[in-house]
Amino acid sequence: MTVGKLYGPISHPRVQKSLVVAEFNDIILDHTPDFEFGIDNKKPSYIEKFPLGQTPSFEASNGLLLTESSTIAFHICQANPKTTLLGKTPDELSKIWQFVIYTETSFTTPAFKLFKQKFLNEPLSINEENSHTKEFYKCLEYLDGQLKDKKYLVGDCISFADINLVCNIYLIYQKMMNKDMRVKYSNLTNYYEFLIKFKEFKKWIGEIEYEEN
Repeated sequence: MTVGKLYGPISHPRVQKSLVVAEFNDIILDHTPDFEFGIDNKKPSYIEKFPLGQTPSFEASNGLLLTESSTIAFHICQANPKTTLLGKTPDELSKIWQFVIYTETSFTTPAFKLFKQKFLNEPLSINEENSHTKEFYKCLEYLDGQLKDKKYLVGDCISFADINLVCNIYLIYQKMMNKDMRVKYSNLTNYYEFLIKFKEFKKWIGEIEYEEN
């Protein structure tokens, strides 16, 4: 039985996050492979359920309606009572949420501002570019340090924190992390290259690709 239906374009990292969680959790999650952002999320039937027109969104089998990608992914984590994605102790769960929130705020803001400037021609002032660049490298340094001699962010197996981070960094690695950067932040690179090879990631994200050499 399906846990519910996930709405949103399956090529988007915030949608892929929940799809990957479902794979690791061994549960059925319906999704919308033909979803068109800007069209489907503006339809009256969609707005009736999700008034802000946000994606991703989620409709559970029991009628529960959710938005916000990490809220949805967390709900899907909990759908399997035997899940290992939320740690083994309350302390581990707290650390998982620490990394989820850090990734969603401190990392993605500067990283994707720079990404959109470079690949989508979204303008930034010189001050904005300098500020985001400084924060981006600060985040890379922090994550690299956190992963010294570690395979996973928290505990001894993959968790929601890892899924969230990988889904948020794969485009950055693919498009922006040149060879020198990959070497400089080798702990983060080794972590990423180790996890992205899991079949659950490969199903939705694909093989490792680097466009920056």
